[in-house]
Amino acid sequence: LKEHKGEIVTEAFVSAADGTKVGFLSKPTNWSHKGKPKHDVPMSGKEWQGPVELDDSTGIKQLQVAVPIFEGSTPIGALVVGLNIMKMQ
Repeated sequence: LKEHKGEIVTEAFVSAADGTKVGFLSKPTNWSHKGKPKHDVPMSGKEWQGPVELDDSTGIKQLQVAVPIFEGSTPIGALVVGLNIMKMQ
């Protein structure tokens, strides 16, 4: 993940179906997001976008987006990416 990270990406992680992290750019502050929209919405097969907020793990004002990871037509995990809003301008 680090080799493909551009300056706009502040964080990225992949969660398994149970919500636990299986891959990430840097050590996360939470090891599971089960029960939160950033995990639960992609696990329903839909994309999710959170509000602009100051991220605790990076200290950067960012926007998080999440997409489901599918095996066939079944969501098996989620990819969450934090985007630095100051770099998006």
